[in-house]
Amino acid sequence: MKKYINIIITTLILAGCTERIDIKVDNTYKRLVVDGCITTDTTKHRVKLTTTSDYFYNQPSPPVTGADVRISDGSKVFLLAESATEPGVYETTADVYGEIGKTYILSIANVDVNDDKEIELYTAESRINPVSPIDSIKLFYTALGPDSVFAIMVYAQDPPTTEFYVFKASINGVLAHEKATDLWIQDDVLFNGNYTNGIWSQFLFQSGPTKRPEEHVAPGDIVTFERNSITKDYYSFLAELQSNAYYNPIFRGPPANTRSNVSNGAIGYFSAYSIARCNRVVPAKPWILDYPY
Repeated sequence: MKKYINIIITTLILAGCTERIDIKVDNTYKRLVVDGCITTDTTKHRVKLTTTSDYFYNQPSPPVTGADVRISDGSKVFLLAESATEPGVYETTADVYGEIGKTYILSIANVDVNDDKEIELYTAESRINPVSPIDSIKLFYTALGPDSVFAIMVYAQDPPTTEFYVFKASINGVLAHEKATDLWIQDDVLFNGNYTNGIWSQFLFQSGPTKRPEEHVAPGDIVTFERNSITKDYYSFLAELQSNAYYNPIFRGPPANTRSNVSNGAIGYFSAYSIARCNRVVPAKPWILDYPY
């Protein structure tokens, strides 16, 4: 009986505990976040600068404005001007392009990210590796589990050296995947030095639980497949970023910090890479595979 009396008393005491408990979450120190690249395309190349923010900050990451941003290949220097419509976004002129075999250095100056009244300097570098051309692509409509997809099959010669790739697909000039966490990345371990005779390199989901409106294609649409030859370190950065973004505590250990190639404690990445592309018009009657690959 005494046991039950103690339980009742304890329950009444706990029920009367209405004091508010405020848990203080410390603010972390601010760090620069870099997202930029230069490629072999002749176009405006962009570098986006923001800062980290507190855990409960529910606004877009604060932009870093007024910076001096430059990209150099050791002989030429490209100055990047801040966009008039996008604070924190810096762009080259439209006639700039990267060259295969060159190493490009990004420098960011005239910033005080940590608000200590001292100007900071950040640098990063990346090399543009060669990329082999794509002979052709084919589009096959098929089932993939509960989904229906357009599979992009690629025909190209892979060089004998170890390569790392980012695959992208555009529909009528609009990228199907823009976020780094959604990019298709691949090394060439399984086909190094061989001809990729119709290797499956991208899926565009058309129906089913994985369907995405931005991946929908229709007869007459132009699908462009893009193969970017990237450095091993950038490949590892993307792999770590995607692993942390889709972290599942049941199957993996806790995520680790994603690497960065930017100096002075900044996070993010500045990449340089070459691009090969190939187009295909979606036919009125697509090739159909009645079995999943």
